[in-house]
Amino acid sequence: MREIYLVALSLVEGTPNGPEAAAVAALHAALGSAGVKLGALDELRLGAAGPDLPPGVDRRVALAAGLPPRLPTTRCPPGGAEALFGLCEAISGGWCGLGMAIGLQAGAAAEAAALGLPDPARPAADPLSDELAWRLAPTDLAAAAALLAAHAPLDEAGAAAWAHALLGPDADPATLPQAAPIAAGASACLLASAEALAEHKLQPLARIVSLGLTGADPALWPMAAAAAAEQALHRLGFAPGDLRAAALDAAALPALVAVAERLQLPPHRAAAGAGALGPRPGGPRAHLGAADPLARLRPLIDALEAVDGRFGLLAAASGAGVGRAFVLDREFYV
Repeated sequence: MREIYLVALSLVEGTPNGPEAAAVAALHAALGSAGVKLGALDELRLGAAGPDLPPGVDRRVALAAGLPPRLPTTRCPPGGAEALFGLCEAISGGWCGLGMAIGLQAGAAAEAAALGLPDPARPAADPLSDELAWRLAPTDLAAAAALLAAHAPLDEAGAAAWAHALLGPDADPATLPQAAPIAAGASACLLASAEALAEHKLQPLARIVSLGLTGADPALWPMAAAAAAEQALHRLGFAPGDLRAAALDAAALPALVAVAERLQLPPHRAAAGAGALGPRPGGPRAHLGAADPLARLRPLIDALEAVDGRFGLLAAASGAGVGRAFVLDREFYV
């Protein structure tokens, strides 16, 4: 596997001109922070999902950003984890040197959409999606949260620990089961190979040293994130306890706790990017919608820097039961 470097991150929320404008703003912000010109990009991967996105959103974003026609722009539904994973494969395989992954999603208020479940009332014309929609149709947000909570029951001390880690020292554990609203927005992540790093004289934030890709029962799809994390860590000979920080993307707190409990991560290590109850810059706690899971990378890097930690983990799952995980190393060698 060729070395993959994380070079720049950006997050844009709630732009008045819609999610496409947020994607363009996030792209330019990431390029600007790294001092890279638009023409230097080799590839763009767009993880776009949401009921309010227009058709051909990848082409619309490419045009609005002023990307050259030669630049491959690939839509990777359903979200940013798929875009990031695909870009890692492209760089590792040697057919991309400097690329951008963007997570983009229109806001949705419906409980099923908030949980990431298929909507049986809106057939997707895709046999797998329609089958999952039929299977999961009786499951609303509350039922799914209860099902996941049963896999990771919390005693009073555990609930208090999670409440304090996620919501602050004065938090009431009784507020933990609540799901936060989704906000539209976009996040961008700039990746480079070792050759591109040297060519453009870039200073990396971290190196991606291991990937995980697994499947799980769609009825308990958040647990796919834990399985992918275990796979990525196993390839390095690590245990979850070797990590100083982890960013676990989840649509609701019970899912986050269930994944953390399976990985045996305590709240103070798993709360960097704390799923639906994560901090929202400049506003109240909220699920970051489009920014998930790429927006988890910035809090993860910050958490590692705060404790002078070396290895961190980002793990996420899609509603179809596919988990993806990324292990970051802040010690890099060029």
